[in-house]
Amino acid sequence: MSEYTVTESHSGSKSGSYNVNAGANRKIVTADVLDYDGYEGNYALIWKKITITHAQTQTIVATSQDPSQYHAYCGTPWCDQGLAWQLSYDKDDRFTSNSTRTVEFWLTYKVKGQRFDKLICTCSMQSDNSKVNGNIVMSQTFAGIRVWGVSIQAHADFIVYQFKKEDVIDGLNRVWGDGYDGNHGFESWITDRDENPLWKMKSHIVGLINIADGADTEVGYLKEEEYTDGAEGNPLIGNDIYSVGVINE
Repeated sequence: MSEYTVTESHSGSKSGSYNVNAGANRKIVTADVLDYDGYEGNYALIWKKITITHAQTQTIVATSQDPSQYHAYCGTPWCDQGLAWQLSYDKDDRFTSNSTRTVEFWLTYKVKGQRFDKLICTCSMQSDNSKVNGNIVMSQTFAGIRVWGVSIQAHADFIVYQFKKEDVIDGLNRVWGDGYDGNHGFESWITDRDENPLWKMKSHIVGLINIADGADTEVGYLKEEEYTDGAEGNPLIGNDIYSVGVINE
């Protein structure tokens, strides 16, 4: 919403004011598949559900500067073309932007016509930005756990998968890049703009989903092991990325 008011006389000076109040909101929900495999109608995928909310507001309160100094107005024939100079305003201009990006990591699989969904972990990013009369203040924070390095293999008897969980590295200033008031795809970044690492190793996850492996387990039964980084006896090493496969012996 905008309001404009200008007053002027036939000759002399003119003055004016205007107010602007504007706002915008949006919400986006989308998805991204990290890895997938299927065999004979059975399948598994690890994917992320991304929810973005973004709100912006702008308010401007403006009044014209002293017309006696800058905005002389003359409408008589002996004035130069009878024109006035454009008004200049003193403005209180305030802009705010608040944005969140929430990422849910899911394991979804279908076995013998039955679908299963398992939430693995979540991470989120918050961006708060303001601009008051040209002075910009930006704040961006992120938290949570992400999934990285996914591998899935489907077989007639079972489906196996592997991925890493990584924690946010806390306590460091991050350089995301200026001039953007929304959230970056931070869960896909390895480092910030200055090459500072964003994530640290938490654990490796290895899982098996039963189809018809001959064991006394129900169809769709899920067996999962978590190998915590640094734990005694952990056979999976640090930041190494592993893949899974099937070997017939």
